[in-house]
Amino acid sequence: MNRRTTAMKKSCLLLLGLLLPAPLPAQTPPASSAPVDIEEIKAQNARITELNDLLTQANAATRAGDWAKEKNVAEKLLALNAKLIAAYPDDDRFAGDQPAYAKLLGDAHLNLGEYEAAAAAYEKCAGAGQALIDGGKGSAKVKQAVGQALTSEGNTWLKLKKSQEALACYKRATQFDPHPATAWFNICAVMYNTGHTSEAMAAADQVIALDPTKADAYFIKGSCRFGDATVGPDGKAVVPAEAVNALKKYLELAPNGPHANDVKQMLEYAGVHAP
Repeated sequence: MNRRTTAMKKSCLLLLGLLLPAPLPAQTPPASSAPVDIEEIKAQNARITELNDLLTQANAATRAGDWAKEKNVAEKLLALNAKLIAAYPDDDRFAGDQPAYAKLLGDAHLNLGEYEAAAAAYEKCAGAGQALIDGGKGSAKVKQAVGQALTSEGNTWLKLKKSQEALACYKRATQFDPHPATAWFNICAVMYNTGHTSEAMAAADQVIALDPTKADAYFIKGSCRFGDATVGPDGKAVVPAEAVNALKKYLELAPNGPHANDVKQMLEYAGVHAP
């Protein structure tokens, strides 16, 4: 089984989910039924103008990949938005945006290699989002921000070589993200890379159910099942059909993918013509 062993050793999965922030929307002054106070309206508008200026700067920094600038702006956004939350507690928009701004800060720290600070910012996002959800104000936008932040937090823990902390974050992310295939794939990849084949296959099945186009999930499933190959009385390899089907599906989806050569070797060992 030397070919199988070689293929398995060569194939280490890269994780997904280094999620760059989407453009952040601008805000408008909150509506009010109170008597008109010209000075208060001016103050409101000044705060909103400052907030929108920071949002413009944040989006520009993201596009330019200027993570130091993004970190600086995100910190200012969080501070200003906290003041707006305190000033207008009945306007849910400001509290609803706080998780996205904390995620933005985490993304900046992650891209700067400041992993512990990134994890702290992502946890701030998760905490703010959970508070909104618990209060019945967890919008789809809030849940998505929390899910993406936890996936990215998992990646920061892997950078710090703490796979258990990473797995915990990925599992939490699956509960929030409306598109949890990325978090499930990262669970799958970590399990595969650490030799936990049963858990890797179970996670691969989750990924495939959520997104049947993720080629690497088929690679992991096929590779894990390939490990159950035996040698028949005639001296020929007996490879589980599930492994063969998954490996063929990988080549169908990614004929020139990074694992294509390994897959072709495994199929050749199984006596199957690669598609």
